[in-house]
Amino acid sequence: MSLGIPGPGAKAVPALRLPIGGGGSPLSGKAAIAGGSLWVAAGGVGTHRVLRIDPRANTVAATIPIDTGVHAVASGAGAVWATRSLFSGSRLYRIDPAADRVVATLDLDAGVTDVAVGDAAVWVANSTTGVVHRVDPATSRVTTEIPVGKGRISLEMHAGRLWVVDSGNRTVSRFDGATGSRIGAPTVIGGFLRGFAVGEGGVWVLQRDQTSVLHRIDPGTGKVEASIPLGSAAADFVAVGGGFVFVSSSRPRSGASDIQQIEPRTGRIVLTFSTGSGSGHPMELLVGERTLWFYHRTLWRLDLDDPALRALPVG
Repeated sequence: MSLGIPGPGAKAVPALRLPIGGGGSPLSGKAAIAGGSLWVAAGGVGTHRVLRIDPRANTVAATIPIDTGVHAVASGAGAVWATRSLFSGSRLYRIDPAADRVVATLDLDAGVTDVAVGDAAVWVANSTTGVVHRVDPATSRVTTEIPVGKGRISLEMHAGRLWVVDSGNRTVSRFDGATGSRIGAPTVIGGFLRGFAVGEGGVWVLQRDQTSVLHRIDPGTGKVEASIPLGSAAADFVAVGGGFVFVSSSRPRSGASDIQQIEPRTGRIVLTFSTGSGSGHPMELLVGERTLWFYHRTLWRLDLDDPALRALPVG
């Protein structure tokens, strides 16, 4: 199936819509790749769970029931980790990817918004208390807390470093991914910060004000190297992989969601296409094993090695 943008500059891309999600079980939140499978949160009224999706068959291979409110999934330290947050409190789940079941839980204060995992630690952000918890993956217990701010906190782990975006202080900070020790001074970005991702030579942070801008931060120095105007006021999510950066944004008036493919070295937007989802919401993004996954309610996949995609004109 092809997706394309209506109007000037339209491009068609060979994307596949999977019969997963939708109806009373929309897909949402941060997803993860582990053990050759895609792990993503799904939920409706009384039906929250984590799905393990087999990319070879494009089907749900396992369903793991989770309490209401699951919204972020990450992998590492031999497990898949999921978080849920309600007004009554938050919880971290450890899932055994071989057995497809929850093997440990940890109760936390209400306000958990994200999770990231390295070899030696699980990091859980709480945007209400303004801290990031370090959880020992062997015991599923909190060992350290790092105060970072009072805004919405997002996390990414890459190459042994924990990256933290605090939308309240409008900062991007680096920490040692095992101990939580701060590395250098925070990078201040003067705007409302949304999604971010790490890889393809940079830390990529979305700033959304009257228009959207994608900033590339040098992961070694913490300095902003480039700022790429996206021409959209509603960019929300970013993902990296396969030699590119991908950004999703919404067009509420038309009810469609756009995805931009960006060359990381030059910052050039080489392709823009519309999901035509009719939702008017930006699509969550994840790149894994030469596949771009994108979803809001339902799941799509795009093979980055598809000859039809490589043959598309750029510009």
